[in-house]
Amino acid sequence: MENTILCETNVFAHEAYELGRDTNRIACEMFRFMQSLYYNVGKSNKTYKTISGLLNDELCSLRSSMDDVVCAHFNQTVFYIKNDLHVVGVEEIFYHNYGFGGNFVHPTGKKKSPLEPNINTTERRTLDEFVVRFEELIPRMKALRDKCRQHQPDLDAVINKFLKKLNKLKL
Repeated sequence: MENTILCETNVFAHEAYELGRDTNRIACEMFRFMQSLYYNVGKSNKTYKTISGLLNDELCSLRSSMDDVVCAHFNQTVFYIKNDLHVVGVEEIFYHNYGFGGNFVHPTGKKKSPLEPNINTTERRTLDEFVVRFEELIPRMKALRDKCRQHQPDLDAVINKFLKKLNKLKL
């Protein structure tokens, strides 16, 4: 890591790191939930499809936009930030796994037979919890954007699209 700048005490870097870690933790847990849902209701289930779209499309766009916020703030002057025991590239904050579990592997094993037509009460509660946890991240994302040295106008559109898809998971 020669010729790189570590930003160890910057409040913005700390908040970005914490937000990225929390975002990735929820995403990894939701990927695992989606995998179990696949075995119970199948991939043609409406809820499964919505979760899959949310994680593979809208969440990727949201992560990318947050990455743009962080990169714009540091304006190519900082390449890594250090927090706790981790040194993370500024372009990896919202993508890095932080050891919360592996990548989602599309299940190929034998599914429960017959498949349930709808998710059960426990799955519904779990899903509602994910929705609330993601909704709690949005004000933190906007606050981080507001602290950015360069204005990021596209983030609101990405957040609105993410929330619209997230709302489809509510009862």
